[in-house]
Amino acid sequence: MTSANLDTGALPNAHALVAESPSRVAVLKRCWKSFCKLFNTWFLGPLLGGLVGTLIITRLINAFIGPNYSVYVVGPFGQSNRLADVFDKFDGADTSAWSIDGVPVRIHIRDDQGEPVAARRMAAELAVRDDTLLVIGHFQSTTTKEALPLYLSANPAIPVILTTETTTNVLPPKANADMHYPVFRLSPNDDVQAETAFEFAHSKGAKTFWILQDDLSNTVYSAYLADKFMERAQSRETRVLLRTSPTFFVPSSTIDPLKIDWIFFAGGWRSALLFIRQLNAMHFAGAHIILSDACATKALLDAATGKELEGVYVTHPLDAKTFNEKHNSAYAEDSLALVKQLLEKAGSDPTDAMATRGGPMYRLRRLLGIHRVGDARNAIIHAMHVMWGEKLRLMHGNALFDKDGARIDSKFHIWKIEKNNFVDVP
Repeated sequence: MTSANLDTGALPNAHALVAESPSRVAVLKRCWKSFCKLFNTWFLGPLLGGLVGTLIITRLINAFIGPNYSVYVVGPFGQSNRLADVFDKFDGADTSAWSIDGVPVRIHIRDDQGEPVAARRMAAELAVRDDTLLVIGHFQSTTTKEALPLYLSANPAIPVILTTETTTNVLPPKANADMHYPVFRLSPNDDVQAETAFEFAHSKGAKTFWILQDDLSNTVYSAYLADKFMERAQSRETRVLLRTSPTFFVPSSTIDPLKIDWIFFAGGWRSALLFIRQLNAMHFAGAHIILSDACATKALLDAATGKELEGVYVTHPLDAKTFNEKHNSAYAEDSLALVKQLLEKAGSDPTDAMATRGGPMYRLRRLLGIHRVGDARNAIIHAMHVMWGEKLRLMHGNALFDKDGARIDSKFHIWKIEKNNFVDVP
């Protein structure tokens, strides 16, 4: 057999094999089509359907039910007639125009009973709710100090407005000097109160002091304030000769030889009235009395009989004229004005503020029409930062806040009780 015959006979068989066997390209094409079909059927289709469904359902829910953000006002409203007017002011507030990024904002009031344990428990609940935008409270330094760490450790932090709290160290310690909490304080702190009370007494010729520290209520407040006053009054010119609790009876035989000319009381009005009645029963006279701002309440005047409070001095962040007209509801009015301005500032360009702090997932949530309270909190926190050092319009004067949330334009006033009324001392 020749080579030519071999070649001629072999070539037709080889071509037939190639024609009958599927090409590699064709196999790959069929595999790719099968993969795409499975991918579309089991992954891409459900994913797109789910996204579209989520988008439609979320927007329908928002249209008919909608999310709501809440400003929670927390304080001892159930047991404190001192704050009855505050409760009424918040309870009757018109929030119909309040919103942020198109989501309505409403006020809810909670009672912490003035108890530290209850305040901490309530703060723990509010910190994990999906509607908590901002908190106003807790109106007492002791309960506020328990609650603040829970609000400020939330992610993101829950902004807080403090109203009547004056204790300087009520905020948790900062991790570093550049850290600033989202907190605004309407009242000056107790460093200022102690200084104001001492300077007033000193200007009146005070030489010797007796300091009373209330151990029955709001003890964080009374202990710190008593410490600060004592720190200031123990000097070369003046001396503190006695420091006691109003529940600890001191006989006149102990007091008289000390020749005390001024008494500073740090605490609540019930303990203050108890102490004053003890002094009157002992016929102790000659010493002037200054009560701290926690005693500034109409309840003190209503509970007094005769002239037992005549000539007693009181310190307070508000002037007596404003307090006599508004009482503590002035704090509610200022808080409402401040929240309104925060919402306006945060709502002027919420997307940038929310995106900056909310990360890349914020853009996806916005595309899907999903509102998250954390994004709104970020906008409020951004607004607080922008408003540092900016003159804000409150119902009772303007306010300036520094980076630590302290109100840098506030001060304490001195009142005097005359004919059972609070009167400003020039």
